Amino acid sequence: MCFFRLLLVAGATKVAAMVAPMCLRAQAYGDRGQPSSTSVDAETCQSSCAASNNCRHFTYDASTQDCWLLNIGNFLQPQETAISGAVDCQLQQEDEDRRSQRVLAGLNAAAQFVRDRTEDERIRKAAEHVKWSVNNGFLEEEVYQNVRLVLEEEAKLVSSPDALVEAVGQGAALTADDVDWLTRRMKGGDVFSDLEDAEAGSDSSFGTGTPWTDAKVKFCFDNELAPSSREALQCAMDKISKFVPGIVFVNVQYTGVDACGALPAVYMQSNGRRSGNGCWADIGMSTSMFGGNQKLNLQAPGCDNCGTATHEILHALGMAHEQQRPDRDDFVSIIWNNIKPGMDTQFAIRSQADTQRPYDIMSIMHYASRSFSSNGRDTLVVKPKGYELYTSDPARFPKYRIGQRVGMSTQDVSQLADLYGCSRSSQYQTCDIAKGYLATRLDQEVDPGSIALIGVLVIGKKKSLVYRAAPYYDETRTLSACFRLPDDEATAKIFQTQILRMPVQTRTPCTTLHSERFRVSSPAPFHSLSKANVGGRP
Repeated sequence: MCFFRLLLVAGATKVAAMVAPMCLRAQAYGDRGQPSSTSVDAETCQSSCAASNNCRHFTYDASTQDCWLLNIGNFLQPQETAISGAVDCQLQQEDEDRRSQRVLAGLNAAAQFVRDRTEDERIRKAAEHVKWSVNNGFLEEEVYQNVRLVLEEEAKLVSSPDALVEAVGQGAALTADDVDWLTRRMKGGDVFSDLEDAEAGSDSSFGTGTPWTDAKVKFCFDNELAPSSREALQCAMDKISKFVPGIVFVNVQYTGVDACGALPAVYMQSNGRRSGNGCWADIGMSTSMFGGNQKLNLQAPGCDNCGTATHEILHALGMAHEQQRPDRDDFVSIIWNNIKPGMDTQFAIRSQADTQRPYDIMSIMHYASRSFSSNGRDTLVVKPKGYELYTSDPARFPKYRIGQRVGMSTQDVSQLADLYGCSRSSQYQTCDIAKGYLATRLDQEVDPGSIALIGVLVIGKKKSLVYRAAPYYDETRTLSACFRLPDDEATAKIFQTQILRMPVQTRTPCTTLHSERFRVSSPAPFHSLSKANVGGRP
């Protein structure tokens, strides 16, 4: 959930909410024809009316879950299961039982998703325990740590945008609203109010913050950072680096309260000693010469999961909220009357937000439907056009709920890669052993961005050769060398790997690096070595 400590909010207009009449229960508009939608709840029906340019009144039938959107409200007639009224009438908040069923169904699906896929027995047991608590009505007795483990592991298992779509399809993608609701109801889940703060950065073509120089993001951990927040932040950095490998995170170490060992750098904290609680981050690399390190806060409990950490780190990398795009009104509606007083500025459009990609309701950078709600009702409603990236079937709309905090979508990865001039991991070739390629891990711990060339020493039957090899990352994000031997050396034994040359102290920018760094080729040997040169080893 998000709260922006914006620097530039001049001209923002506050919308004064007027007291509207209550919606009419046990009343239905006559001559309403066929329902506009089915299998929805009353809130969705009214919100859909608010999102439509041609709707002024609505009728909802709770017995059939049918919704009618009407331009003119004709005569009313008694109907015990109906709710009707003008678009701005006050509808009672969602019944707590119905909401709990929806959220718990999502948690149960997430636990099932994790249990079926994790290889960690401890986490599997935690997922099974969460499922048992949900199915037997003991959520309030469940410990927050178990649910956090499930959310953390699910984020790790969603290792690609395609895996995110799979989780969404199974109803396992919990939103920021769901996480907030859950943590307030479990042992050890005392959480903050729904605030996220991201300070404005300078303009950029694909984001609203300044990208980090040479895609090298410096950071440090506060020495009082909660272990669960640290784990979540590390998970998020690993995932971001996997999706866009040209981005490198460099820990410049803690040097004191609010201070890292370099400027600029992101000071990562939980329950900030000087700057409050909640989930928030400054946007982009700081270009100020004053004020110390920029901040990222991940409160524990409540924010300490990998999905929320990913959202905040992407702010720090320069990305804004998806619903701040200048074209957002074509895809979502803002229900201003439901927003907390003074929080309307959090829904301001940013002129520099990315519009080069399709609007993405499944972006990890999107607000949830009830962000900053003053009354428990929706503040954001997706229009039918907003679903077009994923489905055109209205029956599937409920599957795609804004505010997911599971993983980066395809559009998120594409936007971040373009912001930094990098290639997405999906564009990299792999080291395919089945096609005759060999791979060996490098023993040296080096900045992968500094590697210009890798040589692989190969001991053959008659001679030893040093081959050029392409640096790449294997599935564990370990830097490796990939190469292919001529047929006559196919039985050669790999003796060692060695970095033969490195550039001087500088990192090649992503724009020129990615085309060389992950290319798999069939290299020719540099030169021959005698057996004596390698210690006479066979």
